[in-house]
Amino acid sequence: MAHETDVVIIGGGLVGASLALALEPLELSIDVLESIPFNHDAQPSFDERTIALTFGSRRVFEAIGIWAVINGVGSSVGFVAGVIAFENLCLRN
Repeated sequence: MAHETDVVIIGGGLVGASLALALEPLELSIDVLESIPFNHDAQPSFDERTIALTFGSRRVFEAIGIWAVINGVGSSVGFVAGVIAFENLCLRN
């Protein structure tokens, strides 16, 4: 079966998903191709790595209308730095 699309994005991680959301208002047919199913345990997007977003990233997310959704989910860098410093102090003692 033939399938036509305007845009194909390879990878559904932070960048690919953000690009798909940014293009959504253009009413294009958008396909995001990901090698691992969305809710699969092996999906690397669901690991426990930390992502630090710059102010520039925040502005991009504001422009595409998703900052309000993701704001408040994480912690500020100052808070995280304080927790890491405290954990390192505890590990030394």
